[in-house]
Amino acid sequence: MSDLAPAITAWEHTARAVLALGRDCDEADFATATECPGWTVKDLLAHVAGVERWLSPRLAQDPPHDPGDLPHVRNDFARRVEVSVDLRRGVPGPAVVAELAVVLDARCAVLAGASADDVVLGPFGEQRVVDLLAVRTFDVWVHEQDLRRALHRPGGLGSPAAAVAVAYVRAGLGRVVARGAEVESGRTVVFDVRGPVSFTDAVQVSSVDGKGRGTVVEANGRYDVRLTLDTDAFMRRSAGRWPVEDTPAAVDGDAELGRRVLEAMAVTP
Repeated sequence: MSDLAPAITAWEHTARAVLALGRDCDEADFATATECPGWTVKDLLAHVAGVERWLSPRLAQDPPHDPGDLPHVRNDFARRVEVSVDLRRGVPGPAVVAELAVVLDARCAVLAGASADDVVLGPFGEQRVVDLLAVRTFDVWVHEQDLRRALHRPGGLGSPAAAVAVAYVRAGLGRVVARGAEVESGRTVVFDVRGPVSFTDAVQVSSVDGKGRGTVVEANGRYDVRLTLDTDAFMRRSAGRWPVEDTPAAVDGDAELGRRVLEAMAVTP
């Protein structure tokens, strides 16, 4: 992604969708569990608000905070992410939604004056604004889908943000196959994703300096395993939301290899 305008459009589309879902919540909705371990609907809204606040230098920042020992916090990155959520656990849902509205307006104001190649500090270190927006669009869109599933309000699978989120995951499929699933050199895995955002990628593994490398090649009908999923299943598995056995995927070819690839698809920390 090199053009900032469509990157902003995609991010804002999903962020505003999250805000709209929050505005429609009542007390019971805010307390509803989501597919994110340990997080309710309100917690997800708090997470989005907290991260976007951290990325908004014009706003007051959250104070240092230790969320303590929580069963769903299993690594340092998860502990960092939990801070903004835990700080808002005692805040009423409507107030979290109101904060999110203010934060999004502030972020939009900052982005309006940005250039694609501006370097800023993101969750994973310094990166270009346009690259940070791709990461944020993926994260926020995945959480939009978390909210939609928890609240039984489907939608957003064909949005501009969905296209960016799928592209973000798609760009890493070579590594998923070669490194994550440790697929052997010379073997080919085909991803056939159907639905509002669709594609077919054949990933062929080769050995480079003794390490596996997955390269997208032309799909010519020859493969060791072909995985067919719809857009929703592809992204929910990639976000680690569904265990392999619950993921609606058609596996054609080497079933054991297919399971290894599906296991490795979960790319979120």
